[in-house]
Amino acid sequence: YAMTQEEKESMAKQRKQKENIERKQKEIRSKMEEAKKEEANDAFQAWLWKKREDMRRKRDEEAKNQDEEKRSNVSDLEEEDAEAAYSEWVKIKRRQKNKEKQIEQLKQREINEGWSTRPREQCNQAFKEWLKKKKQDQQNIEKEEKQKARVHRLLARRCRRSMALARAINVSQSFRYVDYYGYR
Repeated sequence: YAMTQEEKESMAKQRKQKENIERKQKEIRSKMEEAKKEEANDAFQAWLWKKREDMRRKRDEEAKNQDEEKRSNVSDLEEEDAEAAYSEWVKIKRRQKNKEKQIEQLKQREINEGWSTRPREQCNQAFKEWLKKKKQDQQNIEKEEKQKARVHRLLARRCRRSMALARAINVSQSFRYVDYYGYR
């Protein structure tokens, strides 16, 4: 209270300067902390990347080793498998040729003996269509039976309901003419 106007102004300037200095120091501290955080984060990311690279390299080496082991095992097995596969293929081809030969002989016999008036493929197609028709007829019959059973169940349910109602009406009517007051 006892200060002059100049002293008050100088005190205000000093206070503002202190505040400016403190604000600048805070900014500097916060920038330094951010820089430290970024540096720590960068160091962590570099460490993480290095670990991932090491793991990837290790996986690649293990996969390469496994591939080499498989190739060595496969090459041994391939020779045995190749012989077995070839012999299996030969057996299958023989069976196919024998089957084709039998079919051709049957066709020739049918033609020679006059059994066949139509080609074999046409007969097979007609047989397949007949089977399809029979299957469709069977499905239709089953559908009709299911429908009849459903209708029968519904009718039985209605009949039971109507009988229950009739019984209830009869019971209620039997008590209809009761004299509650007795003799007077």
